[in-house]
Amino acid sequence: MQARRDAFTLIELLVVIAVIAMLTALLVPAVQKVREAARSTSCKNNLKQIGLALHNYHDIHRTLPIGSRGLSDFASKDWINWRGSLLPQLEQGDLYDALDFDSGLSAAALSTPNQVLAGLVVPVFLCPSSAAPVASDQGFNPVGVMNHQYVGIQGAVFTVPLGRPTGTYFRPQEQQDCGHGWSCRSGVLTVNESFAFRTITDGLSNTIAVGEQSGLIGEIDRRSAYHGGWAGARNTETVGRCSTLTGGSSDSWQSGTTCVRRRLNESDGGLAGMDRSFRNNLPLNSFHTGGVYVTLADGSVRFLSETIDLEGVLKPLAAKSDGLLTATF
Repeated sequence: MQARRDAFTLIELLVVIAVIAMLTALLVPAVQKVREAARSTSCKNNLKQIGLALHNYHDIHRTLPIGSRGLSDFASKDWINWRGSLLPQLEQGDLYDALDFDSGLSAAALSTPNQVLAGLVVPVFLCPSSAAPVASDQGFNPVGVMNHQYVGIQGAVFTVPLGRPTGTYFRPQEQQDCGHGWSCRSGVLTVNESFAFRTITDGLSNTIAVGEQSGLIGEIDRRSAYHGGWAGARNTETVGRCSTLTGGSSDSWQSGTTCVRRRLNESDGGLAGMDRSFRNNLPLNSFHTGGVYVTLADGSVRFLSETIDLEGVLKPLAAKSDGLLTATF
């Protein structure tokens, strides 16, 4: 009689292992893709909520919030940016009421009422796809105040057009070198000024209000969150007057906002205006493949490819009334 076989042969076992490995290789990327799609959807929903909050704020105050606001000239240094102003419109009214805005929101010098911000996370300001730390890891945020991952758009730095002398800049009344890279007042959320929708003459659907800053520059976490993600500007001067600050200094940072100067997902951390966390030209970036999400002034959310034309499309999208945007995006 033929002997009964109770086990696999070595060849059969190897075949089974090979089949399982092949199925796993096919399945894992699909699972990762589904998970990233879910995270991307959540990120878009966050930006949609922020867009709606901006509109609700405008309905109440007849203007948009100040992008980055200073408390006084070189005294308390940082006050508040647009994120704190939107708290009541983001179902965070109790938090807003608990804060003491007169004493500033600098993470380096939180007053007793504002200690509630230490370790606090407001999920609507975080992209689920981001691997960047929630709190600063650069020593500027000793109490662990969260670094937000969506940044307000001051406008854009427009370089010299053809036919103008070398060293000059286009629209100088809208942009100034304030000591930490160029600062702008051509966008929706700028420094110590607020604008109504009627000033966005390019159209709400052609103007970026908020964009992602949820990625890394190389391997470095560098976001516009100097002294924490809630803090604002160093002083009370507007962009147009930053060269005439008290004491004759133009040392002015504006947390929570950026003036678009670099391409999306720029990875060269040594470029001017983005080589420190307190510079004013930190780029829009993300962990999404190939680009970033932005909220337009009409409240809609769009995905911008990192290959978008910087001068011809991205910068005009960042400015509210330049009249330059002619291409679709």
